[in-house]
Amino acid sequence: MNKRIILVGNGPQKALVFLKQNGFKLISLFKTGREALAELKKPQPVDLVITDIKLPDMDGFIFLQEIKKTPAPPPFIIITSVDKNLAGNAASKEGTFGYFNIPFDENLLLKRINYALRFKEIFEDSKVKRLPQLKQIKGKWGEKIKTLIENIKNRKIRQAKEKLAQGTPQRTLEIGLFLRNLGNDAEVEELINMALTSPQKNPVEKTEKDLKKIIRQAWDCYLKEDFDSALEICKTLLLEEEASESVKILNAILSREEIEEEEKIEKKEIRKMESKSAFAYISLIFLLAGIFLKPVLFASLACICGIIAIHQKAKRPGFLAISGGILLVFIHLTGIASQWNFLNLKPRDNSPVKLFIKNKIFRYSDEKPITLIYKVKSPGIVKLKVLKSPEKKAVKTLINEFHNKGTYEIQWDGRVDRGQKLPTSVYLIQIEKEGVKKEAGIYIKNE
Repeated sequence: MNKRIILVGNGPQKALVFLKQNGFKLISLFKTGREALAELKKPQPVDLVITDIKLPDMDGFIFLQEIKKTPAPPPFIIITSVDKNLAGNAASKEGTFGYFNIPFDENLLLKRINYALRFKEIFEDSKVKRLPQLKQIKGKWGEKIKTLIENIKNRKIRQAKEKLAQGTPQRTLEIGLFLRNLGNDAEVEELINMALTSPQKNPVEKTEKDLKKIIRQAWDCYLKEDFDSALEICKTLLLEEEASESVKILNAILSREEIEEEEKIEKKEIRKMESKSAFAYISLIFLLAGIFLKPVLFASLACICGIIAIHQKAKRPGFLAISGGILLVFIHLTGIASQWNFLNLKPRDNSPVKLFIKNKIFRYSDEKPITLIYKVKSPGIVKLKVLKSPEKKAVKTLINEFHNKGTYEIQWDGRVDRGQKLPTSVYLIQIEKEGVKKEAGIYIKNE
Protein backbone atom coordinates (compact mmCIF):
# COMPACT_ATOMS: atom_id res chain seq x y z
CA MET A 1 0.00 0.00 0.00
CA ASN A 2 1.60 3.27 -1.16
CA LYS A 3 0.69 5.32 1.88
CA ARG A 4 3.43 7.16 3.79
CA ILE A 5 3.19 6.61 7.54
CA ILE A 6 5.61 7.94 10.14
CA LEU A 7 5.91 6.50 13.65
CA VAL A 8 7.10 8.85 16.40
CA GLY A 9 8.27 7.76 19.87
CA ASN A 10 8.39 4.38 21.57
CA GLY A 11 4.70 3.40 21.69
CA PRO A 12 3.98 3.42 17.92
CA GLN A 13 7.07 1.33 17.13
CA LYS A 14 5.32 -1.65 18.75
CA ALA A 15 2.92 -1.52 15.77
CA LEU A 16 5.68 -1.65 13.12
CA VAL A 17 5.49 -5.40 12.45
CA PHE A 18 1.68 -5.33 12.48
CA LEU A 19 1.60 -2.53 9.89
CA LYS A 20 4.01 -4.33 7.55
CA GLN A 21 1.95 -7.52 7.81
CA ASN A 22 -1.09 -5.54 6.65
CA GLY A 23 0.58 -4.24 3.50
CA PHE A 24 1.94 -0.85 4.61
CA LYS A 25 5.42 -0.46 3.12
CA LEU A 26 6.37 3.22 3.27
CA ILE A 27 6.97 3.51 7.03
CA SER A 28 9.51 5.85 8.64
CA LEU A 29 10.61 5.71 12.30
CA PHE A 30 11.50 8.77 14.39
CA LYS A 31 12.49 8.87 18.04
CA THR A 32 11.90 12.59 18.62
CA GLY A 33 9.20 15.07 17.72
CA ARG A 34 11.66 17.52 16.15
CA GLU A 35 12.91 14.89 13.68
CA ALA A 36 9.34 14.06 12.69
CA LEU A 37 8.41 17.75 12.23
CA ALA A 38 11.43 18.24 9.97
CA GLU A 39 10.17 15.34 7.82
CA LEU A 40 6.64 16.78 7.72
CA LYS A 41 7.95 20.08 6.37
CA LYS A 42 9.48 18.40 3.32
CA PRO A 43 7.64 18.56 -0.06
CA GLN A 44 6.86 14.83 -0.10
CA PRO A 45 3.45 14.44 1.62
CA VAL A 46 2.85 12.23 4.66
CA ASP A 47 -0.50 10.39 4.83
CA LEU A 48 -0.62 9.49 8.53
CA VAL A 49 1.30 10.14 11.78
CA ILE A 50 1.19 7.62 14.63
CA THR A 51 2.75 9.15 17.73
CA ASP A 52 3.29 8.69 21.44
CA ILE A 53 2.18 11.30 24.00
CA LYS A 54 5.48 10.89 25.83
CA LEU A 55 8.33 12.06 23.58
CA PRO A 56 11.96 12.42 24.70
CA ASP A 57 12.40 15.99 23.43
CA MET A 58 9.00 17.68 23.70
CA ASP A 59 5.47 17.53 25.10
CA GLY A 60 3.29 15.26 22.95
CA PHE A 61 0.43 17.79 22.91
CA ILE A 62 2.77 20.52 21.65
CA PHE A 63 3.86 18.08 18.94
CA LEU A 64 0.21 17.56 17.89
CA GLN A 65 -0.28 21.34 17.64
CA GLU A 66 2.91 21.65 15.56
CA ILE A 67 1.67 18.92 13.18
CA LYS A 68 -1.39 21.06 12.42
CA LYS A 69 0.86 24.01 11.53
CA THR A 70 2.79 22.12 8.84
CA PRO A 71 2.08 22.92 5.15
CA ALA A 72 0.00 19.77 4.52
CA PRO A 73 -0.97 18.45 7.96
CA PRO A 74 -1.81 14.73 7.98
CA PRO A 75 -4.24 13.02 10.37
CA PHE A 76 -2.71 11.46 13.48
CA ILE A 77 -3.33 8.52 15.81
CA ILE A 78 -1.90 8.03 19.31
CA ILE A 79 -0.37 4.82 20.71
CA THR A 80 0.93 5.38 24.23
CA SER A 81 1.30 4.04 27.75
CA VAL A 82 -0.44 7.15 29.15
CA ASP A 83 -3.86 6.08 30.42
CA LYS A 84 -6.68 6.90 27.97
CA ASN A 85 -8.91 7.95 30.87
CA LEU A 86 -6.33 10.61 31.69
CA ALA A 87 -5.42 12.08 28.29
CA GLY A 88 -7.97 10.67 25.83
CA ASN A 89 -10.41 13.58 26.09
CA ALA A 90 -7.65 16.18 25.67
CA ALA A 91 -6.28 14.28 22.63
CA SER A 92 -9.76 14.14 21.13
CA LYS A 93 -9.99 17.94 21.33
CA GLU A 94 -6.73 18.14 19.40
CA GLY A 95 -8.36 16.14 16.56
CA THR A 96 -6.84 12.66 16.91
CA PHE A 97 -8.44 9.81 14.93
CA GLY A 98 -7.72 7.25 17.62
CA TYR A 99 -6.19 6.82 21.07
CA PHE A 100 -4.75 3.39 21.92
CA ASN A 101 -3.14 2.15 25.10
CA ILE A 102 -0.48 -0.55 25.00
CA PRO A 103 -1.28 -3.38 24.41
CA PHE A 104 -3.65 -2.25 21.66
CA ASP A 105 -6.48 -3.95 19.80
CA GLU A 106 -4.96 -4.70 16.35
CA ASN A 107 -8.29 -4.97 14.52
CA LEU A 108 -9.55 -1.67 15.92
CA LEU A 109 -6.23 0.01 15.15
CA LEU A 110 -6.41 -1.15 11.51
CA LYS A 111 -9.98 0.20 11.22
CA ARG A 112 -8.89 3.56 12.62
CA ILE A 113 -5.90 3.74 10.25
CA ASN A 114 -8.09 3.04 7.21
CA TYR A 115 -10.66 5.56 8.46
CA ALA A 116 -8.00 8.26 8.85
CA LEU A 117 -6.51 7.58 5.41
CA ARG A 118 -9.95 7.54 3.75
CA PHE A 119 -10.97 10.84 5.26
CA LYS A 120 -7.68 12.68 5.00
CA GLU A 121 -9.52 15.47 3.17
CA ILE A 122 -11.19 16.34 6.47
CA PHE A 123 -7.87 17.72 7.60
CA GLU A 124 -7.19 19.34 4.25
CA ASP A 125 -10.54 21.18 4.51
CA SER A 126 -9.64 22.40 8.02
CA LYS A 127 -12.59 20.81 9.75
CA VAL A 128 -10.47 20.32 12.85
CA LYS A 129 -10.50 23.64 14.68
CA ARG A 130 -7.23 25.30 15.67
CA LEU A 131 -7.43 27.79 18.50
CA PRO A 132 -6.05 31.29 17.89
CA GLN A 133 -2.93 32.47 19.70
CA LEU A 134 -3.07 35.56 21.90
CA LYS A 135 -1.34 38.58 20.35
CA GLN A 136 1.46 40.53 21.97
CA ILE A 137 0.03 42.36 24.98
CA LYS A 138 0.82 46.07 25.04
CA GLY A 139 -0.80 49.49 25.44
CA LYS A 140 -3.51 50.75 27.79
CA TRP A 141 -5.94 47.92 27.09
CA GLY A 142 -3.06 45.48 27.03
CA GLU A 143 -2.44 46.20 30.72
CA LYS A 144 -6.08 45.45 31.54
CA ILE A 145 -5.95 42.25 29.48
CA LYS A 146 -2.71 41.25 31.20
CA THR A 147 -4.32 41.70 34.64
CA LEU A 148 -7.38 39.72 33.49
CA ILE A 149 -5.26 36.81 32.22
CA GLU A 150 -3.13 36.70 35.37
CA ASN A 151 -6.30 36.52 37.44
CA ILE A 152 -7.69 33.69 35.28
CA LYS A 153 -4.37 31.79 35.39
CA ASN A 154 -4.09 32.00 39.17
CA ARG A 155 -7.65 30.74 39.70
CA LYS A 156 -7.33 27.95 37.13
CA ILE A 157 -3.94 26.81 38.44
CA ARG A 158 -5.40 26.52 41.95
CA GLN A 159 -8.31 24.53 40.51
CA ALA A 160 -5.91 22.26 38.55
CA LYS A 161 -3.87 21.53 41.69
CA GLU A 162 -7.05 20.69 43.62
CA LYS A 163 -8.15 18.26 40.90
CA LEU A 164 -4.71 16.63 40.93
CA ALA A 165 -4.90 16.18 44.69
CA GLN A 166 -8.42 14.72 44.34
CA GLY A 167 -7.15 12.02 41.96
CA THR A 168 -8.54 13.48 38.69
CA PRO A 169 -5.42 14.42 36.68
CA GLN A 170 -7.57 14.36 33.50
CA ARG A 171 -9.14 17.69 34.57
CA THR A 172 -5.69 19.01 35.49
CA LEU A 173 -4.46 18.15 31.98
CA GLU A 174 -7.49 19.80 30.33
CA ILE A 175 -7.04 22.99 32.38
CA GLY A 176 -3.31 23.07 31.60
CA LEU A 177 -3.86 22.71 27.85
CA PHE A 178 -6.47 25.49 28.01
CA LEU A 179 -4.05 27.82 29.84
CA ARG A 180 -1.45 27.28 27.10
CA ASN A 181 -3.62 29.38 24.79
CA LEU A 182 -3.11 32.34 27.14
CA GLY A 183 0.69 32.23 26.97
CA ASN A 184 3.67 30.14 28.09
CA ASP A 185 3.99 29.56 31.82
CA ALA A 186 6.48 27.30 33.62
CA GLU A 187 3.97 26.45 36.35
CA VAL A 188 1.40 25.38 33.73
CA GLU A 189 3.94 23.13 31.98
CA GLU A 190 4.84 21.54 35.32
CA LEU A 191 1.16 20.82 36.01
CA ILE A 192 0.75 19.18 32.58
CA ASN A 193 3.79 16.93 33.18
CA MET A 194 2.49 16.00 36.64
CA ALA A 195 -0.95 15.17 35.20
CA LEU A 196 0.55 12.90 32.54
CA THR A 197 2.40 10.86 35.19
CA SER A 198 -0.39 10.69 37.80
CA PRO A 199 -2.93 7.82 38.04
CA GLN A 200 -6.60 8.53 37.35
CA LYS A 201 -8.40 7.50 40.56
CA ASN A 202 -11.80 9.13 40.19
CA PRO A 203 -14.08 9.63 37.14
CA VAL A 204 -14.55 13.15 35.76
CA GLU A 205 -18.04 14.60 35.66
CA LYS A 206 -18.65 16.04 32.19
CA THR A 207 -20.61 19.30 32.12
CA GLU A 208 -21.19 21.28 28.95
CA LYS A 209 -22.69 24.76 28.83
CA ASP A 210 -24.14 26.66 25.89
CA LEU A 211 -22.03 29.83 25.75
CA LYS A 212 -23.28 31.18 22.40
CA LYS A 213 -25.43 33.89 24.00
CA ILE A 214 -22.55 35.08 26.21
CA ILE A 215 -20.20 35.13 23.20
CA ARG A 216 -22.68 37.28 21.21
CA GLN A 217 -22.94 39.70 24.16
CA ALA A 218 -19.14 40.02 24.26
CA TRP A 219 -18.94 40.79 20.53
CA ASP A 220 -21.81 43.29 20.79
CA CYS A 221 -19.94 45.15 23.55
CA TYR A 222 -16.78 45.15 21.42
CA LEU A 223 -18.62 46.55 18.37
CA LYS A 224 -20.08 49.29 20.56
CA GLU A 225 -16.51 49.99 21.73
CA ASP A 226 -17.54 49.17 25.30
CA PHE A 227 -14.28 47.31 25.86
CA ASP A 228 -14.58 47.19 29.66
CA SER A 229 -17.83 45.23 29.41
CA ALA A 230 -16.35 43.01 26.69
CA LEU A 231 -13.42 42.16 28.97
CA GLU A 232 -15.74 41.37 31.86
CA ILE A 233 -17.71 38.95 29.67
CA CYS A 234 -14.44 37.45 28.36
CA LYS A 235 -13.52 36.76 31.97
CA THR A 236 -16.70 34.68 32.33
CA LEU A 237 -15.90 32.80 29.09
CA LEU A 238 -12.31 32.08 30.13
CA LEU A 239 -13.43 30.79 33.52
CA GLU A 240 -15.65 28.37 31.58
CA GLU A 241 -12.50 27.43 29.56
CA GLU A 242 -13.87 28.84 26.27
CA ALA A 243 -10.66 29.85 24.51
CA SER A 244 -11.57 30.24 20.84
CA GLU A 245 -13.95 33.24 20.76
CA SER A 246 -12.65 34.87 23.94
CA VAL A 247 -9.08 35.00 22.60
CA LYS A 248 -10.42 36.41 19.30
CA ILE A 249 -12.17 39.21 21.23
CA LEU A 250 -9.02 39.98 23.25
CA ASN A 251 -7.00 40.08 20.02
CA ALA A 252 -9.60 42.38 18.43
CA ILE A 253 -9.31 44.84 21.35
CA LEU A 254 -5.51 44.77 21.08
CA SER A 255 -5.72 45.28 17.30
CA ARG A 256 -8.14 48.21 17.61
CA GLU A 257 -5.72 49.99 19.93
CA GLU A 258 -2.82 49.35 17.53
CA ILE A 259 -4.83 50.72 14.59
CA GLU A 260 -5.83 53.85 16.50
CA GLU A 261 -2.25 54.44 17.62
CA GLU A 262 -0.90 53.96 14.08
CA GLU A 263 -3.52 56.34 12.67
CA LYS A 264 -2.54 59.01 15.21
CA ILE A 265 1.14 58.65 14.34
CA GLU A 266 0.37 58.67 10.60
CA LYS A 267 -1.77 61.82 10.89
CA LYS A 268 0.95 63.59 12.88
CA GLU A 269 3.55 62.68 10.26
CA ILE A 270 1.30 63.87 7.41
CA ARG A 271 0.60 67.19 9.14
CA LYS A 272 4.29 67.60 9.90
CA MET A 273 5.28 67.06 6.26
CA GLU A 274 2.46 69.18 4.86
CA SER A 275 3.25 72.13 7.11
CA LYS A 276 6.70 72.40 5.51
CA SER A 277 5.34 72.87 1.98
CA ALA A 278 4.11 76.37 1.11
CA PHE A 279 3.11 75.10 -2.36
CA ALA A 280 0.48 72.88 -0.73
CA TYR A 281 -1.37 75.94 0.54
CA ILE A 282 -0.75 77.96 -2.65
CA SER A 283 -2.18 75.16 -4.84
CA LEU A 284 -5.38 75.10 -2.80
CA ILE A 285 -5.68 78.90 -2.97
CA PHE A 286 -5.33 78.76 -6.79
CA LEU A 287 -7.97 76.01 -6.89
CA LEU A 288 -10.40 78.14 -4.87
CA ALA A 289 -9.69 81.17 -7.08
CA GLY A 290 -10.44 79.11 -10.20
CA ILE A 291 -13.99 78.43 -8.99
CA PHE A 292 -14.86 82.15 -8.96
CA LEU A 293 -12.43 83.72 -11.47
CA LYS A 294 -10.69 82.17 -14.51
CA PRO A 295 -11.01 78.38 -14.21
CA VAL A 296 -8.47 77.33 -16.89
CA LEU A 297 -5.72 79.70 -15.72
CA PHE A 298 -5.99 79.13 -11.98
CA ALA A 299 -6.70 75.39 -12.35
CA SER A 300 -3.46 75.05 -14.37
CA LEU A 301 -1.54 76.95 -11.69
CA ALA A 302 -3.12 74.75 -9.00
CA CYS A 303 -1.95 71.62 -10.86
CA ILE A 304 1.60 72.94 -11.20
CA CYS A 305 1.81 73.87 -7.52
CA GLY A 306 0.23 70.51 -6.63
CA ILE A 307 2.97 68.63 -8.49
CA ILE A 308 5.64 70.60 -6.60
CA ALA A 309 3.82 69.93 -3.28
CA ILE A 310 3.82 66.17 -4.00
CA HIS A 311 7.52 66.34 -4.76
CA GLN A 312 7.97 67.95 -1.32
CA LYS A 313 6.03 65.00 0.21
CA ALA A 314 2.83 66.96 0.84
CA LYS A 315 0.90 64.29 -1.07
CA ARG A 316 -2.63 64.79 0.19
CA PRO A 317 -3.05 68.52 -0.67
CA GLY A 318 -1.00 68.02 -3.84
CA PHE A 319 -3.28 65.29 -5.20
CA LEU A 320 -6.31 67.28 -4.10
CA ALA A 321 -5.14 70.34 -6.05
CA ILE A 322 -4.33 68.31 -9.19
CA SER A 323 -7.57 66.34 -9.24
CA GLY A 324 -9.59 69.46 -8.38
CA GLY A 325 -7.86 71.45 -11.13
CA ILE A 326 -8.53 68.78 -13.76
CA LEU A 327 -12.16 68.53 -12.67
CA LEU A 328 -12.54 72.30 -12.77
CA VAL A 329 -11.20 72.52 -16.35
CA PHE A 330 -13.47 69.65 -17.42
CA ILE A 331 -16.52 71.34 -15.91
CA HIS A 332 -15.67 74.62 -17.62
CA LEU A 333 -14.95 73.14 -21.07
CA THR A 334 -18.05 70.91 -21.15
CA GLY A 335 -20.39 73.62 -19.93
CA ILE A 336 -21.54 71.56 -16.94
CA ALA A 337 -20.83 74.56 -14.68
CA SER A 338 -24.10 76.10 -15.79
CA GLN A 339 -26.02 73.02 -14.62
CA TRP A 340 -25.28 72.66 -10.91
CA ASN A 341 -27.38 69.52 -10.65
CA PHE A 342 -24.31 67.50 -11.71
CA LEU A 343 -23.57 67.06 -8.01
CA ASN A 344 -26.62 64.80 -7.73
CA LEU A 345 -25.90 62.48 -10.66
CA LYS A 346 -24.62 59.65 -8.45
CA PRO A 347 -27.52 57.38 -7.46
CA ARG A 348 -28.01 56.55 -3.82
CA ASP A 349 -26.60 53.19 -2.76
CA ASN A 350 -29.46 51.17 -1.26
CA SER A 351 -27.44 47.96 -1.03
CA PRO A 352 -28.23 45.92 2.11
CA VAL A 353 -24.51 45.52 2.87
CA LYS A 354 -21.28 47.47 2.27
CA LEU A 355 -17.65 46.30 2.37
CA PHE A 356 -14.39 48.14 3.08
CA ILE A 357 -10.89 46.60 3.01
CA LYS A 358 -8.33 48.49 5.08
CA ASN A 359 -5.14 47.04 3.53
CA LYS A 360 -5.59 45.86 -0.07
CA ILE A 361 -1.97 44.71 -0.54
CA PHE A 362 -0.94 41.87 1.79
CA ARG A 363 2.41 40.14 2.18
CA TYR A 364 2.90 37.18 4.50
CA SER A 365 6.08 38.81 5.81
CA ASP A 366 3.95 41.64 7.22
CA GLU A 367 2.73 41.35 10.81
CA LYS A 368 -0.60 43.09 10.18
CA PRO A 369 -3.55 40.92 9.17
CA ILE A 370 -6.08 41.99 6.52
CA THR A 371 -8.79 44.12 8.13
CA LEU A 372 -12.28 43.79 6.65
CA ILE A 373 -15.01 46.22 7.74
CA TYR A 374 -18.60 45.68 6.61
CA LYS A 375 -21.87 47.45 7.32
CA VAL A 376 -25.17 45.59 7.55
CA LYS A 377 -28.29 47.75 7.05
CA SER A 378 -30.83 45.22 8.34
CA PRO A 379 -30.74 41.86 10.20
CA GLY A 380 -30.11 38.78 8.09
CA ILE A 381 -27.64 36.14 6.90
CA VAL A 382 -24.28 37.58 5.77
CA LYS A 383 -21.78 35.57 3.72
CA LEU A 384 -18.17 36.69 3.34
CA LYS A 385 -15.90 34.72 0.98
CA VAL A 386 -12.45 34.90 -0.62
CA LEU A 387 -12.55 34.21 -4.38
CA LYS A 388 -9.79 33.48 -6.87
CA SER A 389 -9.74 36.14 -9.58
CA PRO A 390 -10.80 36.07 -12.37
CA GLU A 391 -12.39 32.58 -12.11
CA LYS A 392 -14.31 33.62 -8.97
CA LYS A 393 -13.67 30.23 -7.42
CA ALA A 394 -14.17 30.25 -3.64
CA VAL A 395 -10.98 29.48 -1.70
CA LYS A 396 -12.05 30.45 1.82
CA THR A 397 -15.30 31.19 3.68
CA LEU A 398 -14.72 33.85 6.32
CA ILE A 399 -18.28 34.38 7.57
CA ASN A 400 -21.63 32.69 6.99
CA GLU A 401 -23.95 33.64 9.82
CA PHE A 402 -26.76 35.88 11.02
CA HIS A 403 -25.91 39.52 11.76
CA ASN A 404 -27.92 42.32 13.28
CA LYS A 405 -27.87 45.82 11.81
CA GLY A 406 -24.56 47.57 12.44
CA THR A 407 -20.90 47.85 11.47
CA TYR A 408 -18.61 44.85 11.98
CA GLU A 409 -14.92 44.19 11.64
CA ILE A 410 -12.94 40.97 11.21
CA GLN A 411 -9.30 40.20 10.53
CA TRP A 412 -7.86 37.55 8.27
CA ASP A 413 -4.23 36.36 8.18
CA GLY A 414 -4.37 35.60 4.44
CA ARG A 415 -4.26 31.84 4.99
CA VAL A 416 -6.82 29.20 4.09
CA ASP A 417 -7.96 25.98 5.69
CA ARG A 418 -5.14 24.26 7.56
CA GLY A 419 -2.96 27.36 7.53
CA GLN A 420 -1.77 27.09 3.92
CA LYS A 421 -0.53 30.26 2.25
CA LEU A 422 -2.25 31.41 -0.93
CA PRO A 423 -0.08 31.75 -4.05
CA THR A 424 0.71 35.24 -5.27
CA SER A 425 -2.29 36.56 -7.19
CA VAL A 426 -5.26 38.91 -7.17
CA TYR A 427 -8.21 37.74 -5.07
CA LEU A 428 -11.71 39.04 -4.50
CA ILE A 429 -13.41 39.55 -1.17
CA GLN A 430 -17.13 38.97 -1.79
CA ILE A 431 -19.88 39.86 0.65
CA GLU A 432 -23.46 38.70 0.05
CA LYS A 433 -26.78 39.47 1.72
CA GLU A 434 -30.32 38.98 0.42
CA GLY A 435 -28.92 37.86 -2.93
CA VAL A 436 -26.96 41.11 -3.39
CA LYS A 437 -23.18 40.68 -3.80
CA LYS A 438 -20.41 43.24 -3.36
CA GLU A 439 -16.81 42.54 -4.35
CA ALA A 440 -13.50 44.23 -3.70
CA GLY A 441 -10.10 43.22 -5.00
CA ILE A 442 -7.03 42.42 -2.92
CA TYR A 443 -3.46 41.51 -3.91
CA ILE A 444 -1.74 38.79 -1.87
CA LYS A 445 1.99 38.23 -2.31
CA ASN A 446 3.54 35.00 -1.05
CA GLU A 447 7.16 35.98 -0.65
